[in-house]
Amino acid sequence: MSELAYTKEERMKGIGGSDARKIVSGDWYDLWLEKTGKKESPDLSREFPVQLGVWTESFNLKWFEQEMEMEVTHTGIKTSNLKPFMYANVDGLVHDKAQGFGIFEAKHLNGFVTQEKAIENYLPQIHHYMYVFECDYSWLSIIFGNRWGAYRIEKNEKFMKELVEKEEQFWSFVVQDKPPYDGESIDTPSTKELVLDKMIVKDMAQSNGWAVLAGVLKTQQFSAKEFDDAKKEIKSLMQPDWREAIGHGVSVKRSKTGRLTVNIGEEDEKFSK
Repeated sequence: MSELAYTKEERMKGIGGSDARKIVSGDWYDLWLEKTGKKESPDLSREFPVQLGVWTESFNLKWFEQEMEMEVTHTGIKTSNLKPFMYANVDGLVHDKAQGFGIFEAKHLNGFVTQEKAIENYLPQIHHYMYVFECDYSWLSIIFGNRWGAYRIEKNEKFMKELVEKEEQFWSFVVQDKPPYDGESIDTPSTKELVLDKMIVKDMAQSNGWAVLAGVLKTQQFSAKEFDDAKKEIKSLMQPDWREAIGHGVSVKRSKTGRLTVNIGEEDEKFSK
């Protein structure tokens, strides 16, 4: 659910995800004017790119569920238990067997934006949300013009600590009704610190569960239902920090967009030496 749905009075009561991006960039004075009611918030109801993102949010969510084989649950507005001036209105929550729930955010950008730039741009917002919900990861589902990608972002403790400190500092100016100086910007972490490059290749040759499912995949390739069920189950064995898992002639690989692909008939060469 977009924070555009908030009334002006609600937005003045605290700091939301879109505010976090302004605080990280150091643009404090204009935000302070908005939070103290000294300046009207911009009217985005006739901004086409903004409204396009709002209207495509439901499609983006359904496409993510279909392609990633994950369910997104909806939630309402949440206020932080640790910092009551921080609130979040996320697009949804996803659940992982190993790590529990995480944030889901749907975005619509033009086709010329790179995935690295997009992730960097939204790091303040999703780290703000992760702090409010007290979770460790987020999924960004992004439509780039006519292409799509999904990116799992792990929490960066150092960046989150700096972000919360800056938000608390900014909010003190609002409470005191004291004009702030423009704050120092915060360097966002490299996307390589947060996505696929940190993941590992896992040898599954000793896993009995993997062996059974791999056998089904190899012998039942033409039995559609059993084959599809086995694919889903073997994907579910993948842990969040695995880039690839290999064993018994079957591998599961995670793409840069986070999509899992099952490959049959691959030898376990990486672990044979």
